[in-house]
Formats: sequence, C-alpha cells, structure tokens
Amino acid sequence: EIGFIWFPYNDDWNRGYEFLIKYKEENGDCRVPKRYKYDDFKLGSWVSEQRKKNQRMSKERREKLDKIGFIWDARKKK
Repeated sequence: EIGFIWFPYNDDWNRGYEFLIKYKEENGDCRVPKRYKYDDFKLGSWVSEQRKKNQRMSKERREKLDKIGFIWDARKKK
C-alpha cells in the first residue's frame, strides 16, 4: 500500500534489462560502454555484472539476455 519494494534485486535486474532493450533499439547492439548511464541508471556497470554472473544467474535470465543478443564476451569483435 505504501509502495514498499519486497525484492529490490529483482526490480534492479528488471530495470537494467528494460534499459538494455532500449539501448539496443537505439544503438543496434548490446555493446554498452562500461561507464554508460541510461536515465541515471549505470547500465554499463549492470551489463558488466551480468557477464561476471553468467554461470551463477538463473537460466531464465540467461535466456532473456540471449534472446536480445547479449554479448557475453566483450572482447570479441562484432
């Protein structure tokens, strides 16, 4: 009723995912620069964290990122 957020980590992840989709729509890929911010959200840092958590994240999240063309290895050429 007062807007309490029960699962802030889920909300942060979903927010980052939505911003990544918008970034891809605007830029054509998911190669977000490390220091990039989207609407005051540190999207570049969020993307970097997803790469680090790849093996520990849920299958559902990995599949969602794969579906939009997420780049798991930033060192690979386009």
